[in-house]
Parts: sequence; C-alpha cells; structure tokens
Amino acid sequence: FYVIALKNGSHFDAAAVWVQGNDVRYVDADDLNHRVPLADVDRSATRALNQARNLNLRLPPPAQ
Repeated sequence: FYVIALKNGSHFDAAAVWVQGNDVRYVDADDLNHRVPLADVDRSATRALNQARNLNLRLPPPAQ
C-alpha cells in the first residue's frame, strides 16, 4: 500500500492513488474511495514513507 501523509500528522494507506483537480483521491484497504485536498498533503513525509516501502508515489508540483 502507498502512504499519504497529511500536514496535520495523520496518514492513510492507499491501494490506489490519483490526483483529480485539487484533490488527492485514493482507495483504502476496504475498497472505499476517499479524497483529501492536495494542499493538505505533506509531500516530503509522503515521499519518505513511500520510499521506505520501495514505492514511488508521484504528485504534481505544488501550485505557484
């Protein structure tokens, strides 16, 4: 599973992840769909947690 870490310190496991508009959408272990604002994602923590699992989760660059 991928990991999505948020700036508030919480994180979620995801079987599938994609970006749609300004949201990160993901499917959890129970096959339920969720979404979180892309602005709430802690990109560096997300990258580090996924690298520790030998996964590469690519998110679009932050809006300027």
